[in-house]
Amino acid sequence: MKLRLLLFLALACTPLAGMASPPVLNPAVSRTLSEVSISGGGIHQHYTEWSRGLPNAASLPDPVNRESGTVGLFRFALAKRFPATGGWAEVRYDFGTGNTDYAGHTQGGAPLLATTDNTMHDVRARVGYPVALTRNLDVLPFLEGGYYQWDRAVANGTPSAIEEVYTHGYVGAGGRLFYAATPRWVFSATVDAGSTVAPGMDAVSPIQGSATLGTHAYAGVALQEDYRLRGDWHLFARASYRYFGYGLSSRFPISALVNGQTFNGTASEPNSTTEQVRYSVGVAYNF
Repeated sequence: MKLRLLLFLALACTPLAGMASPPVLNPAVSRTLSEVSISGGGIHQHYTEWSRGLPNAASLPDPVNRESGTVGLFRFALAKRFPATGGWAEVRYDFGTGNTDYAGHTQGGAPLLATTDNTMHDVRARVGYPVALTRNLDVLPFLEGGYYQWDRAVANGTPSAIEEVYTHGYVGAGGRLFYAATPRWVFSATVDAGSTVAPGMDAVSPIQGSATLGTHAYAGVALQEDYRLRGDWHLFARASYRYFGYGLSSRFPISALVNGQTFNGTASEPNSTTEQVRYSVGVAYNF
């Protein structure tokens, strides 16, 4: 009697034990979490400076100037999932360079149409912990931090030429949702948000001066498609949108050398916003 009772309890508990087992990461998703990759594409940027808040805002147009256009993008990324802990980390570097169209005003307030030469550096690190939701669906919450630099040279070769370098750190958090459509195809969507840290601007030429800018929120969304070709080699395509900005600076000292004479004064950096669409196609190796 006791033997039959124990056998009945064992059989009854078997499906319950199976149901209690947590899902595991999809193998196709796991492969995309440990990759080294290179890719190329473009950055379409729309940058706007606003007159609101400036001491002479009433006499200025709003916006003060705009820049739009597409520059080339090179990206390198290294990501690794650590089996011992289940954790994950990624480091990514973006380099952008090229010309955009400038529509704004000279220092004296006259309308100006020109070309801007751009160089961008963006280094970002993320750490997270992937979690399986279903057999084909996984999620990766993460924390992130990075450093961004934009060298902006407006109207090179003209009397209105000016070069400025904008920099900021950033910290935030987000999540990435993976869907393994097949053992080879993996689609993902990412959202993130945070704040800039210690933003600043250095005027390089012909005006020299340094401004501390106000912090600003940022937010982004990205879509990616990854296809495993053969063995550990993958092809992928990615597109993302990012919004960030810089807050109004206090007045700061500036100097300029004109015809052998040094002129001194003060200036303010306006509020500004930046929208970027980054897109790339590349190859990755799973390890």
